[in-house]
Amino acid sequence: MSLYSQVRYRAGSWSRSRRVVYKAEVVVHPEREPRDNDRHVVTNLQRGPRAVFTGFQGHHDMEKRMKETKLDLRLDKTSCESLAENQFRVLLSLAAGMLLQAFQQKLTADEEFAGAQMVTIRERLFKRAV
Repeated sequence: MSLYSQVRYRAGSWSRSRRVVYKAEVVVHPEREPRDNDRHVVTNLQRGPRAVFTGFQGHHDMEKRMKETKLDLRLDKTSCESLAENQFRVLLSLAAGMLLQAFQQKLTADEEFAGAQMVTIRERLFKRAV
């Protein structure tokens, strides 16, 4: 069960108070101790507290995909001397990401790969094959 609410808050460096929406819950996993899981968002959205958090779920997934592309596919590795070479490296990373995304969509029925991240697919499918 989750509890959602909001409060007005003004940090010391802020010029005015802002709306802070928060969510509090206790997460229980089998064979683990329950743990508190609290989240908060500073927002100006005109939605209820629960709607603010449900609206961020897609945003969170998008952030995860960007992080996967950057870290797992080395999108940020632009160590070549010329701009054109670095652009080509970025294009190759993005193409690899699109290919892995296609694999993710096709492998959703497979239990081993259901919900797998790009690095998992890359290591289990491509590195083993090599």
